[in-house]
Amino acid sequence: MKIAASTLLALLPLVSAASSCTRDPTSTSQPSAPSATPSTTPEPDDEMIAMMRERRMDSIMDYALLSRLPAADIPKWLSTLQPSGQWPTPELDYKTGCEAQRSAWPAAVHWRRLLVMSAAWHGGLKTFNGTVDTGAEQWLGNTDLRDAISRAMGWWFSHDVENVACVAEGGLDECPCGTPGLWSTFYFAGAILVPIQAGQTCLLLDTPPQGIDARLSAEHKAGCNRILRRSYDLIDRGYDWAAGAELFMILRNGVDTALLNNNHTMLQDAYDRLHSDVSIRTDPTEDGIHPDGSFSRFGQLYNGNYGKDYINAFLNAELLAPGTPYLAEQSAIDAFSTMLEGGQWMAYENTKTGVVHWDPSTMSRAFTFAVADNSANSNINVNVTVVGELGEHWDADELRTFSTSLRGKVGDVNAGFTVGSKVFHSMDYLVHRGENYVSTLKMFSSRTKNSECVNGQNPFGFHLSDGLRYTYVHGSEYTDIVHAWDWNLLPGITTDYGATPLSCANITYNGIESFVGGVSADGSAIGAMKYTNPMTQAFGFQKAWFFLPGGREHVMVGNVQQESDAPVFSVLDQKRRQGAVFVDGVDIANASVWSEGGSRHDSPSSLWHDNVGYVFPWTNITEMSANSSVVVKVGNLQGNWSRIGTSRQPPSSVELFAAYIDHGGVSLENGKFAPISYTTFPAISSDEFHARVEDKVASGIQEIRNDAAISAIFDAHTGFAYVVFWTADTQWNVVNIPSADKSSFTLRSDAAVAVIVDTDTWEVVFADPSQEVDAVTLTFGFDSGEELEVTSGLKFEGEGDDKELCVYQGGFALSAM
Repeated sequence: MKIAASTLLALLPLVSAASSCTRDPTSTSQPSAPSATPSTTPEPDDEMIAMMRERRMDSIMDYALLSRLPAADIPKWLSTLQPSGQWPTPELDYKTGCEAQRSAWPAAVHWRRLLVMSAAWHGGLKTFNGTVDTGAEQWLGNTDLRDAISRAMGWWFSHDVENVACVAEGGLDECPCGTPGLWSTFYFAGAILVPIQAGQTCLLLDTPPQGIDARLSAEHKAGCNRILRRSYDLIDRGYDWAAGAELFMILRNGVDTALLNNNHTMLQDAYDRLHSDVSIRTDPTEDGIHPDGSFSRFGQLYNGNYGKDYINAFLNAELLAPGTPYLAEQSAIDAFSTMLEGGQWMAYENTKTGVVHWDPSTMSRAFTFAVADNSANSNINVNVTVVGELGEHWDADELRTFSTSLRGKVGDVNAGFTVGSKVFHSMDYLVHRGENYVSTLKMFSSRTKNSECVNGQNPFGFHLSDGLRYTYVHGSEYTDIVHAWDWNLLPGITTDYGATPLSCANITYNGIESFVGGVSADGSAIGAMKYTNPMTQAFGFQKAWFFLPGGREHVMVGNVQQESDAPVFSVLDQKRRQGAVFVDGVDIANASVWSEGGSRHDSPSSLWHDNVGYVFPWTNITEMSANSSVVVKVGNLQGNWSRIGTSRQPPSSVELFAAYIDHGGVSLENGKFAPISYTTFPAISSDEFHARVEDKVASGIQEIRNDAAISAIFDAHTGFAYVVFWTADTQWNVVNIPSADKSSFTLRSDAAVAVIVDTDTWEVVFADPSQEVDAVTLTFGFDSGEELEVTSGLKFEGEGDDKELCVYQGGFALSAM
C-alpha cells in the first residue's frame, strides 16, 4: 500500500503530542534580538559629532595596532626621516604608477608609519594583548614627533597625484603611465588603503591630547580632505569593485571625513548607505552576506579576507552610533548577526600558538601569504572584544558568542567548542567540528567560482575548490607550507594529476555541474559533489563525504572518467610532517622519501600519521581492485614565497607529508575507473587507532552502494543511513537499507537529492544540492510490503508499518518553496 502525502496530512491530528518528532534536527535558528533602535533619538549636533569622534579614537588605535608596525620603531623612523619629509628610498619603495608593485603598494607604508606615529603622539596605543603600550606613552604630545609627522604629511601632499582618474583607473586611458604624482595601478591603494590610513591619521592629529592646542593646519586639513573626498566620491561611479568590503571601507572613509569636518549631512549619507548594504543576498551569485552566514566576493567564499574587512569597517562605524540617530535598523542587525554566526564555524585555533585563524578555504588567494606577513591568514584580524561590545549594545547573542568563542588560547583546535556540522549552501562549503578536531570541505558548482589570481597572488590555485578538505587536530598542520607544497596534490582532492596547466592567466572558472552541496542533521552531514574539470572538460567524478559523530569521516569516490592518460589520484592529505608514518602498523617514513617517489603499498588496511588514521575497505560492495595502491611521501621541500604571491618572506624549506590513493590499478575501460572509498579518523593516537583497526569493525560503517546512481552507507553505531541519489532516474534510484531494529527498508527518490534517515526515531532530513529541483518524492518500502510516500514542500508526521516518520526539508529551500 502507498500512502499519499495528502492522506498523511489528514493523519496529523492523530499523532501523539509526546511524539519523538517534536524537534527539527536541522534547525539552528536563534530568537531575533530586540530592536536596538530607541524610540526617540536626539537630533545631531556638533556636540554629538564630538562624542562620536572621541569614540572613534579607540577603533583607530585598533587599526594602528593591526598595521603591524610597532611603536618601538619610532626612534628609527625619526632618525632616517629626511628634512623633506621623505624616508630614504632604500628604506621605503616609493615607486609610483605603472612601475610600482600592484598589491600591497609599498609607498603606502609611508602613511602606515604616520598612523602609528600619530597614535603614539595622541596617546592610548595598545599592545596585542589589549594593555596600554607603555613604550609608546613616552611620545604623548611630543613636539619633535609632531614636527616629523607634519613634515612627512607635507611631503606626501606636495607629491599627491592631481589627476583624479589615477585613484581608480591608474594605467588606463584617463591616467596613462607616466602621469606625475603618487598613485598605483591597483584601485585598492588609492581608493581605499591610503584614504583609510590618511583619514585616521588626520583625525588623531585634529583631536590632540588634553592640554595641547595644536590641531591640523588648514593646509594639511585640505590635503586630508582631498584624499578622503575623492575616495568617497567613487561610490556612485559604477565601478564593479565598489561593493561589499570595498564599499564598506569607502563608507567608513566617509564617516571619518564627516567627523573631521562636522558634516552632519555626509554622516547621515554614509550611515544610510552602510545600513542599506547590510542585508541578506538570496541570489547565490550576488556578492555579500548570504542566508547561511557565508560572505561572497567575486563568486567565491571570502569570509576570511574581504569578509573580515567588511566586519571591521562596520564595527568601526557602528560603535560610534549608540545614543545617536545613526543606529542600524533591525534588518541590518539580523544580517550582520547571521554573518558572524556563520563565521564562527569557519575558525580554528592553532594550539601551539594559541592564535585563532580563518580556514584558508574562506580567503581564496589571500592564503598565499606567510603568517609573518601579518595578512589575512596571520589571525582572524577582528577585535573580538569590540564585537562583544556591539553585541551588548544590540543585545545580539550571535555577536556575544563570536566574541567569547574566538579569543584564542583555549588549548583546543575547536575554537569556541562548537560541535556539529554546518553546510554553507550558498558557497558550496561544509564544516564538521568534533570535540577536538575540525574538518572543512570546499567545493564549487555552476553557481560559484573555483579560485582567482590577482596581482600575482595564487597562480597555481586552480584546484582549491575541487573538494579540498582540511583536517585540523592541532591547528598547525597547514601553516606556512603553501609556498613549498605540490599544487596538484592538494588535501582531499581527486585529480588527474598534472593534466591541468596551472597559471595565473587561466585559473578562474564557474563550475560545470550544479549538483554540489550537502545536508546536515544531529551533528552529522553529507557533502556531495559532481565534478567536471571546467578547463579541460576531460576529467570528472562523483564524490560523497559522510561526516559522522564519534570522529569518523567516510569518503566515496565513484563514476571517475577521464580522457587523458594522466594518473588519477585521490589525495588523503598533504601537510606538515610530524613524526612517524605507520602503514599497517609499521613505520615507513624512512622508506618514503619524496624525491625518490615515496613508498607504494598495495592494498594496505590502514595508514596513520600525526593523530589522523585511515582505513581502506579493499574488499567491499564496490569490488575495488586489489591492485589499487596507497602512496606515501615524506620529504624536505624548498619553497619560494615570491613564486606564489607578494609575500616578502625569504625562501624556506618545509618537512611535508603526503598520501594518496592511486586509482591506476582499477581502470575498467575507456578511461573509466572503479569506485574507491576510505574512512578517516581524526584526533586519534596511534595506539588507539591500531587497537581500533584490530577490532575489525573500526568504523561501524557499512557500505551499501557506491555507483553512478547512488552512494550510500549505514552507520551501525548510530542507526543513521546516509544516501546520495546522483540522478533522477527512478529505475536505479532505489536502495535497500538496514535499520536500527535489524530489519530493512527500501528508499526510492524521483530526484537527485541527499538524504539522512535516523532508523531509530524515523526522522528524515533531505536537501537538493543542485538547488534546481521543484519537487521531490521519497518512497519508503517496508518488509510488510507497505510503502510510504512523502513529497517535498511539507513538514509532517505520519505512520507507516507501525513506524512514525518525520520528514524535514534540510538545508537550502527547494525552488518550489
